[in-house]
Amino acid sequence: MKGSALGFSFVTLVTIIGFALVLINAMVGVFIDIIPVWSLFVIVPISVLLIGLNALIVYGLSRKKNWAVFLGAIEVSILVLLTLIDVIGGGILSLISSILFLAILLSLLFALRRDYYKFKSDEEMHV
Repeated sequence: MKGSALGFSFVTLVTIIGFALVLINAMVGVFIDIIPVWSLFVIVPISVLLIGLNALIVYGLSRKKNWAVFLGAIEVSILVLLTLIDVIGGGILSLISSILFLAILLSLLFALRRDYYKFKSDEEMHV
């Protein structure tokens, strides 16, 4: 596994760690009555869905499927948009971490583009 499949494996790992921290934070918030209980019913399905989508993308990229490239590009584009919103609305500490995360996402987007053209040329050679 190399290229964008490895990158999405990394994004999946970061997503799992991030959602675990958010879930712990939400559970503490529910325990001390800062966050309503229904928020757990929103956080858990979204996290499971996103982790499953990342696993599906990694599977498709390792099998050199074009649909995985398109799903990955859509997900990375949404994450880039959310990171840009965070940069605009956050403080200086948020700015530094967001710029680092944005650089990782943009490199992943370029790796997806490279893999798409590589998959396309491999497909044309087999025809």
